[in-house]
Amino acid sequence: MFRTNLVIAMLALVTPAAVQADVIVTGYAEGSIRHYLDIGTQLGPITSGTVFGAAGMTMGSDGMLYVSCQTSLFGPPGTPDGIFKVNPTTGAVTPFISLASGYVPAGLRFGPSGDLFVSRNGGQAAPPGSGSVDRYNSISGAFLGTAVPNLSQPTGLLFNGASLYISNFAAGNVIRFTGGTASVFASGGGLAGPSGLTFGSDGKLYVADLLSGSVLRYNGTTGAFDTAFIPTNGALLNQFPSDLVFDQLGRLLVADLGSSFNPNDPPNLHGNVKAFNALTGTFLNDFATDILGASQAMLFTPVPEPGSLILVGSGLVGFATLRRSVRRRTLLRSVANR
Repeated sequence: MFRTNLVIAMLALVTPAAVQADVIVTGYAEGSIRHYLDIGTQLGPITSGTVFGAAGMTMGSDGMLYVSCQTSLFGPPGTPDGIFKVNPTTGAVTPFISLASGYVPAGLRFGPSGDLFVSRNGGQAAPPGSGSVDRYNSISGAFLGTAVPNLSQPTGLLFNGASLYISNFAAGNVIRFTGGTASVFASGGGLAGPSGLTFGSDGKLYVADLLSGSVLRYNGTTGAFDTAFIPTNGALLNQFPSDLVFDQLGRLLVADLGSSFNPNDPPNLHGNVKAFNALTGTFLNDFATDILGASQAMLFTPVPEPGSLILVGSGLVGFATLRRSVRRRTLLRSVANR
């Protein structure tokens, strides 16, 4: 289902006094990758009008953003789906993997061995069991085989250790793939259309339910339903939440697609990123608004390099230079568990 995806990435720079984070949000229907500070200030876009149908994003070991694009559904006519590399500094977009018509790629993540795992969603009309999670070589982009078959419109992917968690969207459950075996891990609690996945500091699995407009929480070991962390009658009602991420400021950021992709409709119908209290689920505020589809989320927690804390503690002397030099190395350290 093409409305289940789109992307947020959070790229953080740790300082002694506070956390400085960069929030990156892709607009599914506008083909953009937007850039915000963690306080909500919008900066210049990374790229605009170049990544239509962006349905998943992750960081490679080369420091590039890898973006899955459902271009055939929401891009220039005749453009095939594919995986693209985006330079997070310059915004340059490079084709990486061309995909067959009807593939409709969704979530993607690099696994522990370095291979790229991609959800073959198939789109709204895909028959049950026709989806899969496929593996690709991270250097050449060569297809390495199907890791998990017989899925139903799979969307979000999440690695936690050696286990891969998959939002099996049309089946209304979350699949865990570990030790070469796939099985249903989480369901119940009213889960209707799982999309984004993340683990909290409490070790529990949080699932953004796109269809019910909620965030549901499950036991991180057994998969048993725990609670509706953000209930269906809350701030996400009719907003179609697609993904979620815990930041370092005590918030849960949830990306929602909004109820309209039409730029001529009122801005309040467009996608948003909403902030919630990470402990209670209480709605705090709209972090970012008026995005034509906002989406899947990633949190990068960098490790400061030797000497960087001295620079930051000295009034952020040379911050721009530090940010450019540290960005790639710190992001690479952070991507392992995503």
